[in-house]
Amino acid sequence: MNHTDFIITSTFQEIAGSKDTVGQYESADTSVYYPYTEKKRRLTALHPEIEDLLFSSLENKEHICVLKDRYKPICSLWQVGGDRRKESKDLEEQAQMKKMYELIDTYKLNGQFRWISAQKNRVRNGELYRCIADTDGVFVQRAFYEAFGLTVVEAMTCGLPTFATLHGGPAEIIVHGHSGFHIDPSHGEQAAELLVNFFERCKIDPSHWEIVSAGGLKRIQEKYTWQIYFERLLTLGGVYGFWKHVSKLDRIEIRRYLEMFLLSIAAW
Repeated sequence: MNHTDFIITSTFQEIAGSKDTVGQYESADTSVYYPYTEKKRRLTALHPEIEDLLFSSLENKEHICVLKDRYKPICSLWQVGGDRRKESKDLEEQAQMKKMYELIDTYKLNGQFRWISAQKNRVRNGELYRCIADTDGVFVQRAFYEAFGLTVVEAMTCGLPTFATLHGGPAEIIVHGHSGFHIDPSHGEQAAELLVNFFERCKIDPSHWEIVSAGGLKRIQEKYTWQIYFERLLTLGGVYGFWKHVSKLDRIEIRRYLEMFLLSIAAW
């Protein structure tokens, strides 16, 4: 990155990033992720499979807990993410997994929510987002930090109101209160209150869900599609090519600067 003249990304976080994060996709695949309202494109053949995934009474290594009553007063809850207690070498992740199980036991949560494993079938995931949207549900990305937030873009592309971390890319993707909502994973009570307030408002005014859903779709269509990305890339590439030609930039100084570090490493 030090040797480049400029860097093109969708969010600043992808440039700044951190030592542990890598580049992300700039948009969702619109052949897989598209609005729930496009009925003719809907993959209805997958609906029985999705229904079983969400409401099955079967518990195994991949799917933990069951949702006995699908008609909750406010909403039904699904947690998506595998049980990585054995393979994880991250002490913080192990502690969080342990805490999840302790909460389930302490508050007798089996029967109150469904914990399903990470889903890797992209085609089914797209229809899963749309099925949740059919029920006026939402998507919550509660990771503390996301460099870009591809799942956020996927959910919003499907018309699903999205609540996502304010740390990283989602802080730029979502306009709080208009195209989704920012949450701080470090303050769970505030995030829960925001979710409850949203669903209670939707009960009183069902159009509120539709407004946020439409706001998310509009935000993606205006800022985060592959077409926009490529058009911007070609425009900036053309401008840079002209600027480099007229300025006769050869970047000798930066090359020497980098070579100094390479020689230092080799000597070491």
